[in-house]
Parts: sequence; structure tokens; C-alpha cells
Amino acid sequence: MRIRIILAFGVGYVLGTKAGRQRYEQLTRWFEHIADSSMAQAIGDRSRELVGSSTAAARQAAASGLSAAAGQIRKVGR
Repeated sequence: MRIRIILAFGVGYVLGTKAGRQRYEQLTRWFEHIADSSMAQAIGDRSRELVGSSTAAARQAAASGLSAAAGQIRKVGR
């Protein structure tokens, strides 16, 4: 009984990896096609711009908050 289970698992694994590899290659080709499109390029560029501006705004807000906190600490310390 164990031999049958092991054999069935082995055959299923081999057949699954063959089908899996074909599907993987198909998805890879599809993804490369989409990634190379001008629309995807434009979305990527816009995303980088938004992240850059958001990062700058967050950095400025953090610096402002730290400055305000330092001012409050100085008042308490007097």
C-alpha cells in the first residue's frame, strides 16, 4: 500500500512539474509583455513620482513634529 502511495505521489509530482513549468513560462511571457507596454511604463513612472513626493512630505512632517516636540521639552526643562 505504501509503495502505491509513494509511486502515485512521484508520478503526480513529475506530471505536475511539467505542467507547472509550462504554465510558469506562459505566465512569465505574459508578464514580460505587460511590463514592456507603454501603459505599464507610465504607471511605474507615476508611482515613483508619487512615492518620492510622499517620502519628502513625510520627512518634512517628521522633522516638523520633532522640532515641535523638542520645543515642548525645552519649555518643560526650564
